[in-house]
Amino acid sequence: MNQCTTRPPPAQYKVKNKNPLPKGHFSVLLHESKRYIGQSRYLNEEQNISRHEASICFYPENQVDEEERQVIGKIEYTLINRSRIYNAKDGDTIDNFWMSCDAISQELERMCSTLFNEDGDVRNPALEEYIGTGDIVYLDSIELDVKWRGYGIGLLALDGLIGMLPSFEMDSIIVHPAGLTSEAHRNQLKATGIPPAVEFAATQAKLIAYYRLLGMVEWTPRNADYKLLGMWTGLRLPRIEQIVPHLF
Repeated sequence: MNQCTTRPPPAQYKVKNKNPLPKGHFSVLLHESKRYIGQSRYLNEEQNISRHEASICFYPENQVDEEERQVIGKIEYTLINRSRIYNAKDGDTIDNFWMSCDAISQELERMCSTLFNEDGDVRNPALEEYIGTGDIVYLDSIELDVKWRGYGIGLLALDGLIGMLPSFEMDSIIVHPAGLTSEAHRNQLKATGIPPAVEFAATQAKLIAYYRLLGMVEWTPRNADYKLLGMWTGLRLPRIEQIVPHLF
């Protein structure tokens, strides 16, 4: 079977934070977004590739009022309405998909050029069913305040985000498990003496294992320098209650 479509069996997240988890419940709050409509602006704005942010929130036990909400982290992601691009909606065409991604960020262009050719077609035939015409969420980052790390809350939040996206049932989630930033590399080198490449590889391996818990698999060759993980929501995915049962 192709590694791009072979899914790992469900596994549980291993809690790393030794402090008791505060009692309460969590939510994901999508930030306001807008879309230009009509001839006056929409052809001059990138409509089908857009950056978004969602807050990860905690409500103390027995508190449901919004004023009691604590923002403990955030998810940054890019929504690619590839189905509209494929059908030449809003002035976009599949031929300029690379250019559109590059206008957003270099990282997004790298993702695009890795998975798609210059004509916007999928390079790997095994992925055609998943990213041929469906929409894509490219996960830019998940961040949590230090005291909330090590419980698997990021996995819970990402699963909640996917559930909130309209009609996101036959589409793809893609992430580049980037590990540490260059600045973090320099700080780590000063603190530990470990070369950045070694630290990056170790951190990336942990991130790959982390995202695989949700059902993501490698969509680039295992020996590739630039790795992408992905999952198609049309497949049967592990239930989040199985992955982080301690959060239920």
